[in-house]
Amino acid sequence: MPIRTRYTMTVDATSVATVGRWIPMDIYAVPFNVGFGAIVGSAGSGTIRVEHTFDNVFDASITPTAFVHSDVSANSSNIDGNYAYGVSAVRLVVASCASGGSTFALSLIQTGSV
Repeated sequence: MPIRTRYTMTVDATSVATVGRWIPMDIYAVPFNVGFGAIVGSAGSGTIRVEHTFDNVFDASITPTAFVHSDVSANSSNIDGNYAYGVSAVRLVVASCASGGSTFALSLIQTGSV
């Protein structure tokens, strides 16, 4: 059964990165397939990136190491991508935002069966 998630965040004008929460993936799905769409701010321009981790985001004793998606590292327009191999969690990072009150989003669909 596919898993669908949409994470949104509203960001004020800033040049400092705003980091979204980790969205856990089902690491037991076979095959592991995740498609995503990253949406740039609604009220102005901004720069986004998508990050993933291999660490357990439910383990409070560690700080997950983030890796930047190779195709979505500094985008100023909407972009889509995928993960064909297992990752523990994915998140959206707004690297900069030119206009206050912009809403950014990350939509994910994970397919596969357990």
